[in-house]
Amino acid sequence: MFEYRLQLSCLCIVLYVFIYYESRRNLKTEFNELYIVMMIDSIAYLILDMYTYHLVNHPLRYNIVFINFIHRLFFLSLITDFYLAFRYEILLVKKEFKVSQKELLLLKIPFIMGAAGATFLPIRYKITIHTSYSSGPAVFCVAACIFIYMVLSIILSVRYSSRKLERKYRSVIVSMLLMIMVIVLQMFKHDLLFTSVAVTMLVLSIYMSIGDPQIYVDEDIDGFNRTGFGEVLDFRIRERKKFMVISIEITNWPELTDMSCGISANELLSFAPKLGTKLKSPAYRARYNCISYIVLDTGQNNRIGERVGAAAQELISLELQSASKNLDPDVHMSIIRYPNDAGTTQEILTKIYSMLLKTYRGAIYFDEATGCSNRNAYENDLQDLTDTMRASVNTVCIMADVNGLKRTNDTYGHAYGDEAIRETASVLKRYFAGMGTVYRLGGDEFLIIIFDREAYEVEEKLREIAQGEMGRKLSSGEGLSFAIGTAYADENDEKIKDVIERADAAMYEDKKNSGCMRR
Repeated sequence: MFEYRLQLSCLCIVLYVFIYYESRRNLKTEFNELYIVMMIDSIAYLILDMYTYHLVNHPLRYNIVFINFIHRLFFLSLITDFYLAFRYEILLVKKEFKVSQKELLLLKIPFIMGAAGATFLPIRYKITIHTSYSSGPAVFCVAACIFIYMVLSIILSVRYSSRKLERKYRSVIVSMLLMIMVIVLQMFKHDLLFTSVAVTMLVLSIYMSIGDPQIYVDEDIDGFNRTGFGEVLDFRIRERKKFMVISIEITNWPELTDMSCGISANELLSFAPKLGTKLKSPAYRARYNCISYIVLDTGQNNRIGERVGAAAQELISLELQSASKNLDPDVHMSIIRYPNDAGTTQEILTKIYSMLLKTYRGAIYFDEATGCSNRNAYENDLQDLTDTMRASVNTVCIMADVNGLKRTNDTYGHAYGDEAIRETASVLKRYFAGMGTVYRLGGDEFLIIIFDREAYEVEEKLREIAQGEMGRKLSSGEGLSFAIGTAYADENDEKIKDVIERADAAMYEDKKNSGCMRR
């Protein structure tokens, strides 16, 4: 066993990398599939390397036919490693450049030649004082095959030199050249059994060039992120098969995940792997609120949109019910067909992002902490609000401000202050739902603007808030308290800001009278 220590060390390294790589999530792409096959072949090669070394040094114990058979398997595994390494180089080139069909044929010709020679040409065995080894036409045919791959690799590296490929590509090129040198050296110095080291170096260099597959993982959906999504789209397009990209967008994501509702991403996206099981596709997170699936287009999927949309809505609602949430998700679905709707990865991604643009714009004007419209929305709406005020029969503005927020923050901590803000927003949204828009202007200040409502309706809501909400106990033990100021528009008001200013003054008067004026 001691005489195989080098091969055993290399085998342990490759096995460790293989187990580590498989234990991490990785995408089904050409690179990753190719690398898995290469590691399996390298493991077989290292085992066969030890076995052939044992056989040639104990020829009398075994039948010559069996010895030849094991040696031919050994040669085939070595050729396969070079074939896979060169194929990896071609994939790197194809990612950035167009490779012709004639150039692709060069990929298989040396492998076929080497495999044929290793299978049918005779093998001779030589015994020396130091070691025994195999030689003959089969060995020289294998060496010629490997030499051809070296020449082709050099040609590719010269023709397709690129900064984008430099880091990945050169690591593989250097490893292949080192393998060639080791094999050539071993042909003249047969007692230097270093090919196992060369194969291990190649496996490690490709592993380093592929990178950690964990970069593609999205833990929230038990699937893959948008980086992985782009890689898989490239892979599918190169397969030249028709497929569909089904995207599920949760358009009210900010409202569902704000401080008031408090639904976590894990809860909200727990439908993703379950829907993926139904569609027989992993889940890909194209954006924070959008999950995509890649499904083969069989031509019989005309109503798949309705089925997927209904299934997604059902699964999401079920997950939220189990989490005891009351707010229903708003689910939007789109289907992009390749190659009819989009012909490249970039076009597919652009279409998905265009679908999400409306949601992104909404997020700009949304306050995630309270679920209200934010100050950006207020500033954006000012002119429209003024125009609406001029056309309305009645306009009322209500300003609200949390009482004693600084004292709460200083005494109990900012988490309790945040709760006071959140509860105030919740009360205002609940009582004025359907009547007007609630804006969070900043900090603990809120604005409600109501059009075309009678004064008694507004006053009734304010009384209900005063009687039913004020003083309600919060987690800190303090009672909920906020000052309110109301102002109605009249014929002297030119802009909505005029009404808001009077409401703001009334709110501060209320705060002053309650003894909660800020210092």
